[in-house]
Amino acid sequence: MDPLVPNISESTFSSNSKLSCAIVWDQKGGKRKRENHQDLLEYLERADERFMQHSRELNEAILTKTDEVTCSLLGIMGRMVAVMERQQS
Repeated sequence: MDPLVPNISESTFSSNSKLSCAIVWDQKGGKRKRENHQDLLEYLERADERFMQHSRELNEAILTKTDEVTCSLLGIMGRMVAVMERQQS
């Protein structure tokens, strides 16, 4: 086994779930493994970009809704102030 490649037999990510994996590296499969790692890396980069795009769209929608609610609230408060000023006169 290659000393640079970790030998992972079992990892625990939470108290209820366990991920078992074994990393195997041999002379014949080395190139294929690198290609698989490259494919995985490319997939994760695309997934990350999709997630970031979704996050940007969600943030924009939330900010737009917040602006709408704020404008409505300011309008109502303006009318309340006008009524209170008329009552004091």
